Amino acid sequence: MPKIKDLLADPKTKPSAIPQRFTEQDLADYLGVTLKTAQDYRRRGTGPKFVQINRSNKFYRLQDIVEWLERRAVTQPSCGGGVR
Repeated sequence: MPKIKDLLADPKTKPSAIPQRFTEQDLADYLGVTLKTAQDYRRRGTGPKFVQINRSNKFYRLQDIVEWLERRAVTQPSCGGGVR
């Protein structure tokens, strides 16, 4: 089965083929971060909303990931760190 990151990157992927639930590892792969970083986002409350079924079973909904990414979109570069 292809990774979610590959499915989302392929323009030929039909919307019905894209899973609506992401595991924490799927989220990490898609964002290009480590699993620990994805877990830190969740623990700190800085990542996308997630659904927790029980203590060890949780998942992320695609719509929540998209909304979280939209809120993080930057229209202008931040001040500082520019080229001199």
